Amino acid sequence: MRFILVLALLLLPLGAAAQNWPDKPVRIVVPFSAGGPTDIFARTLANKLSEAAGAKFYIENLPGAGGNVGTAAVAKASPDGSSVVFVSASLAISPSLYKSLAYDPQKDLEPVSLVGVVPMLLVVPQDGAKSVQELIGMAKKAPGKYTYASAGNGSATHLGSEAFKTQVGIDVVHVPYKGTAPALTDVLAGRHLFIFDYLGPMKSHVAAGKLRILAIAAEKRSAQLPGVPTFAEAGTPFVASTWNMILAPAGTPRPVVERFAHMLGEALKDPQVASQLESLGIEPAADARPAFARQLLEDEIARWAKVVSSSGARVD
Repeated sequence: MRFILVLALLLLPLGAAAQNWPDKPVRIVVPFSAGGPTDIFARTLANKLSEAAGAKFYIENLPGAGGNVGTAAVAKASPDGSSVVFVSASLAISPSLYKSLAYDPQKDLEPVSLVGVVPMLLVVPQDGAKSVQELIGMAKKAPGKYTYASAGNGSATHLGSEAFKTQVGIDVVHVPYKGTAPALTDVLAGRHLFIFDYLGPMKSHVAAGKLRILAIAAEKRSAQLPGVPTFAEAGTPFVASTWNMILAPAGTPRPVVERFAHMLGEALKDPQVASQLESLGIEPAADARPAFARQLLEDEIARWAKVVSSSGARVD
C-alpha cells in the first residue's frame, strides 16, 4: 500500500505537466525552407492546434543539410514540450546517407505522432511511356541510355527511384537537381524518362495534360487519383512513400507526449485540415499513437539503409 502511495506521489508532477501543457508557446521547427508542402502542412496543423489548445503553436524554419540542422536543434532543446520538429522521411534516410550526424534519431528524439503519408508517383512526360511495363521495356532495351530526375542526391525521390530500378532490374542514369521545381522543368521538356515524386508539386501539370502519372506506389489507389493504378495493378508490385512526423526531444514527459499525440489526432480529423492536405496530395495519418510512430521510424531507418547501401548514395 505504501509503495502504491509513493508511486502515485511520484507520478503527480507528470500528470500535472500533461494537464497544464501547453503552458507556454510551442515551437514547431520545420527543418526545410518556407513555402514547400512540409512547411504548409506544418502551418496548417499549427493553426488548428493553436485554436484548439488556446495556446500558441508557431513555426520556425531552420533549413540546411537535408533537414539535419533543424532536427539537431530540437534534439538538443529542453525536453519540456516547448520545442518539437516536423520532419519528413529524410529523418530515416540521413543515418545511412551521412557519415556522421549531430544527433541520433532514435536516441535523441521522442516520436510524438505520424501525421501524414505521401505516396510516391511514377511520372513521365506527356509523350513518354504509356504504362509501367512500357517504361520498363524501353529501359531494358537500352541500358544506360535514359535518365531520370530527382529533387537532389539522397532525397526520397532519388532513393525511391533507386529502389524501383533495383526491383525491376533497369539501368537508368540519375540526374539530381536542387529541388523538385527545376527537376520538373526538365521532365516537362522531355529530357528524362521519368521522375518519382509527389502529387503536390506536379498537380497543375498533370491537370494541364503536360505530365502523366503511370502508377502510385501504395497498397491501394488514392481517393485523389482514382484513375491511377497501383504498381501491383500495373504488373509490378512496388510501395514507396514519404511521410511527416512530429518528434520531441528525448526525455519529454510521457504524459505530455501522449496529450500532444491526442491533440494531433483530433486536428487531423478536422474538415479544413483534411481539405488542405488533400490539395497537397497528403493522406492524414490513420494512427496517431506515439508507439506507432516509434515503430515506423525504426522500420524506415532499416529499410532506407538497404536502399542507400545498394545505390551507393553519399552526400558528405
